[in-house]
Amino acid sequence: MKKIFGMFLFTFFALSASITFAMEQIPYQFVSIEEYLATPEKFQIVDVRSVTSRTNNGKEVAGEIWINPHKKKAIDDFVSTQDKNITYLIYCSCVDDGYSIRAAQILYRNDFKNVFVLKDSSECIKNGKLPMVEIDKNLSAKNFS
Repeated sequence: MKKIFGMFLFTFFALSASITFAMEQIPYQFVSIEEYLATPEKFQIVDVRSVTSRTNNGKEVAGEIWINPHKKKAIDDFVSTQDKNITYLIYCSCVDDGYSIRAAQILYRNDFKNVFVLKDSSECIKNGKLPMVEIDKNLSAKNFS
């Protein structure tokens, strides 16, 4: 009986782990800086850098939407108010594009149709490849913080 129960527990945990892993595999697509620069008008840029990263850099992409990645309400407000059918390009300052990937996954889960991640965005920022302007200190409706 103990052997059957042990096999049952093993099967249950293995199945639970595989279901959880499968649920976390939300698709996202990368766009290179060259692809973005060829047709920037195609994308609504979304910045998911932290407050510290934005402040230290002091720049943003003109016309971008900023979502504070550390505030669930900011993400929820974005999801509830933005057009799910336009094309979004998300960038962050993480070396592995981590915040961007996570944001893309959240948007996909919430039925956004066209979401892309700017590949190697931290390098693009550091090397001046991503066209940026000084941050407007006046918060606008395009900020979710």
